[in-house]
Amino acid sequence: MRYVIHVSNVTTIAFVISLVIVASLAGCNRAETGAVSKDVDAALSENAAFSALKQYDPAAYKTLANDFSTELAGGVPRAKIVDELAARGIAVAVKRLPTASDQAVIAFAHVVTKEIGELRRQDPKACVRWLFPMKGTSVDLRTYVPQELRDSSYAAFAEVIKSSAQGPQSIPALAEVAVDQQLIGAELREHYGDKVALLQRAHDPSVDATAVCAMAADSYGYILQLPPERAARLLRYSYSKMQQPTN
Repeated sequence: MRYVIHVSNVTTIAFVISLVIVASLAGCNRAETGAVSKDVDAALSENAAFSALKQYDPAAYKTLANDFSTELAGGVPRAKIVDELAARGIAVAVKRLPTASDQAVIAFAHVVTKEIGELRRQDPKACVRWLFPMKGTSVDLRTYVPQELRDSSYAAFAEVIKSSAQGPQSIPALAEVAVDQQLIGAELREHYGDKVALLQRAHDPSVDATAVCAMAADSYGYILQLPPERAARLLRYSYSKMQQPTN
């Protein structure tokens, strides 16, 4: 199974956003085994995303908690396990983005913008690998993103999980976001001109990595300048596009 990402000159923004989210995906499909120990529960409860999963998606939480126990028994440092499993927990939360609240979706977008900024500042090529992941080219955000920002990411995803469970929003139709899609696409083309086409060949080693990262960051920036209701609607629609499987 793969995820469809729709690309056109008009809907470049949906393409960029979807790729940012795909970068966070790491399978969370291991079978559940055994009960979660109190020690593991206590360790994971320190992370906001895990706490939200425990309350609103207990099956996913139990899978991750059992993996935590296994890796801890194998001698892997606790902090490293939490960060690695949090990335997998985020993969679960990602599926909830299209139905999360306006406030939660917008808060998440702000965090992603900051993460792109850190990667862009430190290593544009790593930024491209994160935005446009390929097998064998994953990027460990811990190398580039400070703990404070990672904690903000976990907190943002906790709100996504909570809001989508407590009051799921409807996924917008294309007709509801088409005008804003065109607006954002026009802003990108006005600012970057023909460089927008670089998004179509981001895996090319010779691509201008700085420009690609800048376009991704600006895409989020342009959306977040919209009135909150419109920004959230466009974000939810764009996130929903990467939820569509094809064989």
